[in-house]
Amino acid sequence: MQSLYSDVYGETFQKTPDGIFRSKSIQLFTGRDFLKEGDILFFRYDKAHPISDVGIYLHNDRILACTATGLNIYDFNDEYFQLRYVAAGRLKPKN
Repeated sequence: MQSLYSDVYGETFQKTPDGIFRSKSIQLFTGRDFLKEGDILFFRYDKAHPISDVGIYLHNDRILACTATGLNIYDFNDEYFQLRYVAAGRLKPKN
């Protein structure tokens, strides 16, 4: 995630999912109707870590995420992701 956003958008984030979630350069939202390609998706996998992982929204309900089976393109409608979805974020426009 860090490498991609650094290379494509010139934006550097903290190394943890929670650090990315708390970044001042991200505008957070929860509605899925607003998702655009490149948005960051935030997931919660356990109670000890409110933001446990991140993914990238591609388009047509497809996401790029890393799970126990590795980095892959997944269907965002899959129950696995829907149960864990917390919010999405988009880079704020630079002034």
